[in-house]
Amino acid sequence: MKIVKVIAIIMVAYISFAMFTPPNGIRAYTLQGAYVQNKTASFRWGTTLTSVRSAWNSGLNSWATASSANIYNSSTSSNIMTSYAVISSTVYGETVYNTAGGYYILTFTAKINMGNTSNYDNATVRQSTACHEIGHLLGLGDRTNGTAIMNVNRSRTSIYTPQADDKNGVSAVYS
Repeated sequence: MKIVKVIAIIMVAYISFAMFTPPNGIRAYTLQGAYVQNKTASFRWGTTLTSVRSAWNSGLNSWATASSANIYNSSTSSNIMTSYAVISSTVYGETVYNTAGGYYILTFTAKINMGNTSNYDNATVRQSTACHEIGHLLGLGDRTNGTAIMNVNRSRTSIYTPQADDKNGVSAVYS
């Protein structure tokens, strides 16, 4: 009789777990542990390239709409993010940030690779790259699967704005 009870308990636990655990890919976000305080930051241009500025503006607008992020252009010295273009044949973009040992990002340098021909020739790919790098500023880490702007293997021509999983990740960071 005890064995039957144990088996029944295990079955109920398994069914409960299966019912409330999202299937693979539903929760595609990964948190990186560092983020900008209150979803707010200022940035300054580190480039004069119109195509790069346009990509950053599109990415910033996408995140503002998706998560109420307030990342704005400022010419003061208290900037958190600086945007650049970089020339490389391998990466789409890159970010470097400093937390000084805390949770909040104090400085953040984000770059779009203009040496990658996909970025140079395609505004959607540049926007996808910028939006991905801004996701890091908001506390999201890289993924290798799922439908998300933070998926490093995404189609940059079709995923260029934050997706549901990205929005859920930012909500988890700032809840």
